Amino acid sequence: MEIRQVAVPGHAAQALLEWSRGADLLVVGSRVTADAPVHCWAR
Repeated sequence: MEIRQVAVPGHAAQALLEWSRGADLLVVGSRVTADAPVHCWAR
């Protein structure tokens, strides 16, 4: 199983939106400013 780290622009809500669209994301950052990416693990 290959896992890569990705940065989701925006905030945790955007990461959850991507997850709801079928992405396999595990949020490991919780910065909520618009200019800071949320770092996630994605399969």
